[in-house]
Order: sequence, then structure tokens, then C-alpha cells
Amino acid sequence: MQIKMKKVKIVTRRRGQTMESWVDVPDTSVEGWGDVSSMKYVGQRHTRIDAVEKVTGSAKYTYDMKFPGMLYGKILRSAYPRARVTRIDATKAMALPGVKVVILPDDEGASDLLRRECRYAGQEVAAVAATTPEIAEDALRLIEVEYTELPFVVHADKAMENGAAQVQDDRPNAGEPRVNEQGDVNAGFVESDVKVDADYKTEVHTHVSLETHGSIAHW
Repeated sequence: MQIKMKKVKIVTRRRGQTMESWVDVPDTSVEGWGDVSSMKYVGQRHTRIDAVEKVTGSAKYTYDMKFPGMLYGKILRSAYPRARVTRIDATKAMALPGVKVVILPDDEGASDLLRRECRYAGQEVAAVAATTPEIAEDALRLIEVEYTELPFVVHADKAMENGAAQVQDDRPNAGEPRVNEQGDVNAGFVESDVKVDADYKTEVHTHVSLETHGSIAHW
């Protein structure tokens, strides 16, 4: 039996942007949920299934997982906000016992993350896989890298000035903004008793997870 479909417009608003989209839904009547208080899960309080493990320290994370023959990866990162790698030599790192592989930007099959031109401090330059995290860390220090430092800017207003150092070669620093207009801003200014003009800045924020970033590949 073929179900008849109809198109429904959905309007969503996120971060000051209003977006409209059309979706196909069955052309049938939809019954509501009814009284939420009678439901077992929706609208009810529930105990976290992992609460005890997390507060007692018994929860298992990626770092706790061990497999036979497992290797540990470490990344060599640029110390410069903008630079070009002019020379890189991993001979000494590869000779270190326990090191299985060192991947450099020009190696076949290297990730696109490994680049000779670094656009921010901390960008990936090389990768090491070794039998222990400590050996991998030692191998990073044995990789010889020479950089040519390039011009850079760290403030948004300076980055938008004419002649500012460009982050990307194929597009300018200042892209086209997404604009969402609602109401009459100018009229609002006229009607306001007080107008405040200020610049607001904030640092990078991230969620406060109990586990550091990491992953394991097993095959």
C-alpha cells in the first residue's frame, strides 16, 4: 500500500539565523502525546546509568583500553602561528627502538592534516606510532624540522585590513557574512533612552568532559 505524502514547511532559528526547509511527511492525521504526567520516560526524572562509575573512578575510557600489539600515536605540532616547513628529517626518530612508523607531510598516504605550510600554532606537522606513549614522545623530539616564519595576524580587526597577511591563499581573510535582519534597528536606536557601544571578547570554550580526546582503531 502506497502511503500518500505531503510537504510541510519547517522554520527553525539558530544562532540568530532563521532557516526554512520543506520535508515530506505522511498525509495522515497525527495524534498528540496526551498527558505527559502519565508517561514513563518523557518528562520524568531518571538516574544516570553511568553516574556511579564516573564519580567512583571505575568508568572505563579510551585510555583504559589495551589490546595486544597496540601502538600509540603522537603528533608533532608547529610552534609558530604561521610558517613553512623547509626541511624535515625523521631519520633519528625512525632509528629509536620501539618506533614503528613516522609519517611526514610528503609521504604517500599521509593525512591532509600534515602540511608543510602551518597556519596556526599547534598545526600538525608529523605523526609517530610506537609501542609506548613515552617512546612516541621521545621520537617527536628526534624529528628535525626547520621552519621559515611567515607574517601573521592574531586580531580580527587587523586581519581585515588591506595588505594583511592571508591565512588561505585561495580566499581572503574577510569572507561574506551571513546576515539576518528582523525589525527596524535604526528606529530602535531612535526610541532608546540609552545606547551602549562596546566590544566584547571571550576565550575559546569547550565542554568539561571527564575524558580527554582520544580514539582507538582496532581491526
